[in-house]
Amino acid sequence: MKTIFSFIIFILICITASMVFAETYQTEAEALVNQYGMTIGNKSLEAMRVATYSHASNKCSVYLRGNVLKWNVNVKTGGTYYLYLRARSGYNDDKFLTAKPSAKYVAKIDGRKVELIMLKDTLDYYGDGENFVWFKSEPLNLDRGIHKIELSSKWEWGHIDKIALSTDALKIPKGNVAIANQRAGKITIWTGDPYLLPFPPTLSVPKKISREINLTTCRNAITYGAFFINNDESTSGIIHLLIKVSKFKSADGKVIPRNSIKIYKIAWTGIRAGVLIAPDALAKVNPLGSIDISPGITFGFWLFFDISKDISPGTYTGRINVENQFSLKSQSIGVKLRISKIILPEKTDLAVFAWNYAFANPNWQNDLINHGINVAKCSVNYSVKYQFDKKGNLVGDMDFSHLEPYVDFYKRTKGYILLYWWLKVKWRRGLRCEFPVAPKGADLPFLSAQWKKAFKTLVTKTVGYLVSQGVPKERILQYPFDEYIGKNFIAVGKVFRKIDPELKIFADYSAKLEEYKKATPYVDVWCPFTGDFMSGRFEKDGRLAFLRSTGKPIWFYDCGYNQRAESPYWKFRLKFWWTYKYKLQGCCFWKHRGDRVGSVYYPMFNAYGDAPVTSRRWEAWYSGVQDYKLLKLAERKFANNPKKLKQINKFVQTACSDVNNTKLTEQMKLKLIELLEEN
Repeated sequence: MKTIFSFIIFILICITASMVFAETYQTEAEALVNQYGMTIGNKSLEAMRVATYSHASNKCSVYLRGNVLKWNVNVKTGGTYYLYLRARSGYNDDKFLTAKPSAKYVAKIDGRKVELIMLKDTLDYYGDGENFVWFKSEPLNLDRGIHKIELSSKWEWGHIDKIALSTDALKIPKGNVAIANQRAGKITIWTGDPYLLPFPPTLSVPKKISREINLTTCRNAITYGAFFINNDESTSGIIHLLIKVSKFKSADGKVIPRNSIKIYKIAWTGIRAGVLIAPDALAKVNPLGSIDISPGITFGFWLFFDISKDISPGTYTGRINVENQFSLKSQSIGVKLRISKIILPEKTDLAVFAWNYAFANPNWQNDLINHGINVAKCSVNYSVKYQFDKKGNLVGDMDFSHLEPYVDFYKRTKGYILLYWWLKVKWRRGLRCEFPVAPKGADLPFLSAQWKKAFKTLVTKTVGYLVSQGVPKERILQYPFDEYIGKNFIAVGKVFRKIDPELKIFADYSAKLEEYKKATPYVDVWCPFTGDFMSGRFEKDGRLAFLRSTGKPIWFYDCGYNQRAESPYWKFRLKFWWTYKYKLQGCCFWKHRGDRVGSVYYPMFNAYGDAPVTSRRWEAWYSGVQDYKLLKLAERKFANNPKKLKQINKFVQTACSDVNNTKLTEQMKLKLIELLEEN
């Protein structure tokens, strides 16, 4: 009986003690901001923000922004406590904040770091980042007195809502999402074709995916691979992602400079007046690498390497990591880049032209030269200031100051200057000057005596100025008409021949054979349409044989108003393989930039307005320039080796055999590099 009585007394004492020791201390996080006026180094706690969230306790939470939130708690009764924390969360199943090394919220008590366990069944999910969950610490043995609690976050979007210190008496309701259903959107990444077309914003994830990029490049060259990110349509809202590029190291510890590696996002741009869109512009991903992606959308990206001749050859490996900023789950892509010992030459003997403007802007001129362009188009009536009277006499002096950028361009490229006369357009035939501040002068009747007199003055003085500045006369091409070699072309050709038989005349047109024959005495550079070559028509109907029989250089060119929606591969890169195949002397297209939508770069995407935003077509073009340099390098090395030359021509035939197989040129480029690397 005594034993039973003693046991009952013991139980009553324990119950009484537990009732006494049932303490909870709570606070709203926003109440602690700046309460103690603390700083971290020179960083004030004012950098923290109180954010309004309708689903946060008291409708507010604290956005830490890398700071430490401090709470001094005066514990009245010593014993075992637990720290509870309600904080913003991802929408996930398992990996958000549980493991110590990867914990995104960090708690310290009296300077000692403590582990936080996420109570997953307390998750409240409301979309658009308004998601909160409770965390519970390991047991804490606290003495009576003041204890200093410090809370911080390693997550960029970390918010703290409510804090409690309790003897485990805290009652927390379950959240609104079952654990089995917790996730943060289904994000899928994979590698693929940089030239993928069509590429709609709703591109679905392929059945078989790759997460490896393997590239080979020469030095003094660029190369790129593509990867894609899809946010499944079942996701309930926009997902924030971070794209991070690792260091690229070789086995012997060498590293590719960080400024040689860029990430571009493929942007959809208007084709004609914005009615249709196409994937073309390559906008740089912001320095943080942050991307917002909506449900059901796929984004494409280019991983871009600019390998200078100073970077050591070898095989470099690295990774692209894509981190979901709600769930903090990551996916990655492995990248292997082999850099050959081969160094591409700076320049090529090929005439490379993109119809272009604005040479006075150094950024644009650099952009052209950096993409292999060595031919400049100069509109005389826009770049030379002059005035004629009704008799064709020059009034005053001519101003050639706007030709200086063209002279500089020639000195840098050793290419060509096209003097464009605009004579196909009726209202420009009068030779009136369109120089921005020049008086219009007389409108001279086309091909009249006074017109010929004025024209001779213009041609002689303009060519004379360029020659005096170091531009050889044979590098100055007269471009009288655009896409026309008829009666008026021949008439103007006769005028040129009379002014100076050494003047070179340029003609860009796919004409009939008879027209070519008539115009031959007045043409020094032929430039027919690319499509006639790639279709085989030019060979079949005898026009190519005839143009070759004239002994004059043959270029070819391409154009079109819907080029943004056309293949960057066959219309831009592959064009240079066709140039080599037909042994042409020039490769051209319309256009680099201008007032209509064929342009290959986008000044309107640039917030600063001074440098172009590149495109898939523009970079494919430059890849073609590099391919051509590589072909010529191999041709020169094996000039006395018929077997190797035959091998090179076989590579070219293979590349040109299929305009839709976008892997062919890269495969043939690799074979060329391997051939050049042989001893």
